Amino acid sequence: MTTKEFFQSSGYNKLIISLGGLLAFLVIFAAGMAVGYREAAFSYHWQSNYGPGFSDPSSPFAPFIHDGDDINPHGAFGTIVSFKSPYLMVKGVNQAESIITIGSSTVIRHIRAFGTTTDLLPGQQVIIIGTPDDSGRIQASFIRVVPPPSTTTAPQQ
Repeated sequence: MTTKEFFQSSGYNKLIISLGGLLAFLVIFAAGMAVGYREAAFSYHWQSNYGPGFSDPSSPFAPFIHDGDDINPHGAFGTIVSFKSPYLMVKGVNQAESIITIGSSTVIRHIRAFGTTTDLLPGQQVIIIGTPDDSGRIQASFIRVVPPPSTTTAPQQ
């Protein structure tokens, strides 16, 4: 078999497809490992910076801070507890509080209109998207003030 025949054979094509699939699998696996590492590092830094004061088993705050799952490092949804520029504290799922850092490039929307930091008032509902930092805070890139969730349910048929 000549070199030209080898490269045109179906065995060679199967080998290339198999190697391409293996390479794609390894890239996806490595990306998943990197994302998991960043999430675990964020939770670890949060614990080392804020945990001793709040999640000590003897602390009255312990049941509210951490429910055993990792903290979401890329955003938050909940009620604004306080705002003192540039920090926003949001109480979210399971009463867990997140500290959000607002920068000059943070986009703030009040429902659909553009907003400013003056729209961020305690008691309002917000959705925040951002990136984690090494101190356990979320660097906000986008904040949307939304109406409170509806407590009514659809009628049953």
